Amino acid sequence: MEATVEKLREILSQTSAKNAAFEIDETGSMREQGIDSLDLMDLYLNIEDTFNIQIPDEDVNKLSSLKDFEIYVNNKL
Repeated sequence: MEATVEKLREILSQTSAKNAAFEIDETGSMREQGIDSLDLMDLYLNIEDTFNIQIPDEDVNKLSSLKDFEIYVNNKL
């Protein structure tokens, strides 16, 4: 299963950042675009569940954009 930006946007839309999910620039930092730390934590957990992967704490700070998440998930699959 390959992660796509669209699938990641769908997962993000399930968080409290619903309105922002489809306005996010995929290469820009989500925090700089208004996605807060609680929404990001929700995103991490949903990605882990959806793709059946683990995101170790040491990798969390490496993931700031949707593109980062896409590359990371695809590498884990």
